[in-house]
Amino acid sequence: GRNNVFVSNAGRNNVFLSNAGRNNVFLSNAGRNNVFLSNAGRNNVFLSNEGRNNVFLSNAGRIINNVFHGNAGRNNVFLSNAGRNNVFLSNAGRNNVFLSNAGRNNVFLSNAGRNNVFLSNAGRNNVFLSNAGRNNVFLSNEEIMFF
Repeated sequence: GRNNVFVSNAGRNNVFLSNAGRNNVFLSNAGRNNVFLSNAGRNNVFLSNEGRNNVFLSNAGRIINNVFHGNAGRNNVFLSNAGRNNVFLSNAGRNNVFLSNAGRNNVFLSNAGRNNVFLSNAGRNNVFLSNAGRNNVFLSNEEIMFF
């Protein structure tokens, strides 16, 4: 599907699925244990406010201009394989995982985050940012910039 909107307010254990979708919006407010999945999707928005244990997944194909956004989220997983120009954002997040394989020009941002993992294999021009973060791991093979 194209131009779909996935919305869940205070929803729990929901599955958001779009195969080969373009310009989709994945939204969950105060949701828990939700799964956000898009295969070969382009220009998707993954949004979770105060969400816990959510999974943000986008794989296979040209993953372009995706936005992974979690405010005050805990134990969220941000995953993008072969993604380009992705944005990984988590404010006041705890125990989050930011993963991008073969990603280019990605931004990994976590404010007041604890025990976060920032991983990028063969990534180029990536920015890894963590304010007041504790026990974070920043890993990138080939070119990296730390701020």
